[in-house]
Amino acid sequence: MTCLICPLIERFAVNILLILDETGNVVTGGAPDETISQRLARARRDGAGRVKAFASGACAVLTWIGRQLGATEDHCSWALDAAGGSAGGEIAPLSPGGPQAID
Repeated sequence: MTCLICPLIERFAVNILLILDETGNVVTGGAPDETISQRLARARRDGAGRVKAFASGACAVLTWIGRQLGATEDHCSWALDAAGGSAGGEIAPLSPGGPQAID
C-alpha cells in the first residue's frame, strides 16, 4: 500500500526545517533569504582568520552529519551552489566581535 500523503508530510517537514534555518540566520544578523549553511560557505570562502576557521569547522561538522544521512558532497558548498553561488549578504556580518551593523 502506498502512502498518498507521505510526500506532502515530507515537504512540510522540509519547509519547517528551512524556516528554522533561515530564522536562525536572521537572529544572528544574516539576510532573511539565506540559510546558515550558505552564510557559513561564504564566510569559509571569503573570510579570514578566526571567522574562516570557525566557518570551516562548522561546515565540516555539517558535512559529517550529511554523510551520516547519505549525502555525498560538502554541505556548505552544496548550499551555496543551490543559491547560485552568491546568496544574500549579512545585515550584520559574521565577525569575531559579534554582529556589527553595516552603515
